[in-house]
Amino acid sequence: GFLFFSNIASAATYISGTISTNTTWTAANSPYVVSNVTVASGVTLTIDPGVIVKFPASSYYLVVEGVLKINGASTDKVYFTSYKDDTVGGDTNGDGNATAPASRDWNAFQFFSGSGGNISNAVIRYGGGSSSNNNCNYTGIICNFGGSLNISNSQIANGYSGLYQTSGSLTITSSEIDNQYYGVYISGGSATIAQSSIHDNSQYGVYDNAGNSASLTLENNTFSNNGSDAYIDGVNFTHSNNTSLSGSNKGFVVSGTLPANAVWTPDNMPYIISPSATISSGRTLTIQPATVVKFQSQFNSILYINGALNANGTLTDKIYFTSIKDDTVGGDTNGD
Repeated sequence: GFLFFSNIASAATYISGTISTNTTWTAANSPYVVSNVTVASGVTLTIDPGVIVKFPASSYYLVVEGVLKINGASTDKVYFTSYKDDTVGGDTNGDGNATAPASRDWNAFQFFSGSGGNISNAVIRYGGGSSSNNNCNYTGIICNFGGSLNISNSQIANGYSGLYQTSGSLTITSSEIDNQYYGVYISGGSATIAQSSIHDNSQYGVYDNAGNSASLTLENNTFSNNGSDAYIDGVNFTHSNNTSLSGSNKGFVVSGTLPANAVWTPDNMPYIISPSATISSGRTLTIQPATVVKFQSQFNSILYINGALNANGTLTDKIYFTSIKDDTVGGDTNGD
């Protein structure tokens, strides 16, 4: 059942169980302390500006089978964070300075098939905890298993992975994804990320190995200080006006078997072949003028062509195939 009660001593509202009717969480009842909560199919949970939600343990989650609407404001954000986070909502666990928040302090948002999420002006941090209830292989703070998610003007930070998707659709605009192992990990479905800052993720800013069944669009994003900015493995991939400011793999790392009739286009970031990419028989890779392709390893970076390669530059816009150490085109891609 759905439990809702207020604890006067800690000035918090405690929530657990299933939400079976349309419900709104308000700033007046904030902070909310959430155990394991499920938004049932056909039900909408709306969260007002200024609401603070805290999770007390790494196994605690919010499952969405219906719709989650987070309606923060630019001057009045909604926070989802650790029970140990005293910087918003006060010292909710009442331990003074004895504990501090950290990655994986709570589990995740989990969106399932048919669900929806509209998240605006939210700060979601310190999640990604692993437990038997977490279906996320890469322990994302937000996990999508078939829902339709729209995230805007928000920050997703300090988890293991920011977002993990196996199916469904994901749109991220004007947001910040930072300080995790993976920023965004996609193994299925479609994703569009635009006008966002993706930085300080130790492995990859964006990782997509979903194959031909998926699509990825990156537009007008800024990458900085990631282990690698973006890893693309056999995915239908389009991009424009992306910029990498710092890091050791400042580009689109391409690997695996390319999708049918792929097109590579110029951007502010080059393509990086690592370790190898393959154009299968019957498939064509077309590389447009002014595109820069760099190879990461002296011995192991290879573009295998079993199908067709069309690379037709122009006199003024040549196509470059070169070393990752070549800073004269595509910038200082290896960041040294």
